[in-house]
Amino acid sequence: MKKLKITLFVFLITLVVADLFGQPDRPLEVTLLDGHKVQLYERHTLDGPDAGRAYAPFNLRVAESRSGDKEFSFLAYRQDSTSAILGGILHFLLTWGPTKDQQKELEDLVRMRTDSSQYIAGNISLKRDTSVKGLEIGPADHPLAQLLLRGLNSEPSPPITAGGKMAASFSFSAEDAQMMADVLPDKEAWKEVYLRIRLQPDFGAYHPTPPTHFTITKSFASCLESL
Repeated sequence: MKKLKITLFVFLITLVVADLFGQPDRPLEVTLLDGHKVQLYERHTLDGPDAGRAYAPFNLRVAESRSGDKEFSFLAYRQDSTSAILGGILHFLLTWGPTKDQQKELEDLVRMRTDSSQYIAGNISLKRDTSVKGLEIGPADHPLAQLLLRGLNSEPSPPITAGGKMAASFSFSAEDAQMMADVLPDKEAWKEVYLRIRLQPDFGAYHPTPPTHFTITKSFASCLESL
């Protein structure tokens, strides 16, 4: 019985240590107050691990201008104020990575979960995954996703560093512009439509070894909610 109690005690201690410092085969994961889960990887040099922790991509969102305005706009154009819609254009910028508040929270959490010498060293080195579209809009069979895809002008290129911006521009026929004007304010209608980017790890030594790609997804409805 005494031996069983000792074994159980050692097992519980092992679980606590694993939770505090992360399993050796997976990155340290922390959860921010807003619910975002962030994976943090140890950086390694020729001398071994340093004190920097690099994060995987997270928090895809509509970018903000220097004045704090969301960089999202839709314009339906007409011959005059009383005529029918002739067409329309939609333009927005996407970014990813921590906000200023999230950055501070990450720094506090990594020190709490490791030690005071640890710091956030930005995102892990990334490159675009050329095997997929720069911006995926789905689901493919959703009428509003199809509406956006019909209007997409070019192939957006996702940023490989946190805070970088990706432009997405759309132009619509008269019929599609009228549909956009009617449905864009209805956030409920967009709840199943998503935007997605995929990135791959590039150079750099990290522990544990990152996966072959990272995917970040954002609900289009939540993009509208942030406006």
